[in-house]
Amino acid sequence: MYNLIMFLHVLGAIGLGFYLVLPILMRNITKLSGQALESYLTGIYGTSRIAQYLLVIQLLTGGYLMAMNEYAIAWIISSIGFFLVVGAISGIMNKGMKTAIKDIQAGGTGAAQLSSMRLFSIIVSISMLIVIYFMVYPMYR
Repeated sequence: MYNLIMFLHVLGAIGLGFYLVLPILMRNITKLSGQALESYLTGIYGTSRIAQYLLVIQLLTGGYLMAMNEYAIAWIISSIGFFLVVGAISGIMNKGMKTAIKDIQAGGTGAAQLSSMRLFSIIVSISMLIVIYFMVYPMYR
C-alpha cells in the first residue's frame, strides 16, 4: 500500500510542476487579444483546474505518508499551510480567468483580470518552490 501511495504522490508532484511554469505561460498574455486570448485562457484554466485536483491528491497521499514517519510539528504545519496557500491563490487566479473568459466572450477585452492573473501566477510559483523545498528537506523529530 505504501508503494502505491508513494507512486500517486510522485505522479501528483509531477503534475504540479504546471505551477512552476505558469508565470512563463502568463508572461506574454497581454500581447494576445480576442479569440486567441480566449482560447489561451481556456487552456490554462482547464490545466489549472486539473492541478487543483492534483493538490487535493497530494494532500491526501501526503497525509498518509506523514502518518508513516515522525515529522516535526512545525514542518507539518508549514507544509500544509503552503499547500493551502497554493490552492487558495490558484483558486483566486482561476476565478479571474473564468471572469476574463466570460468578458472576452461578451465582446470585452478581459484586461482588468490579466495583470492580477500574472501576479497570482508568480505567487503560486514561488509558493510551489517553497513546498518543494519543504518536501525535499523534511524535518524529523
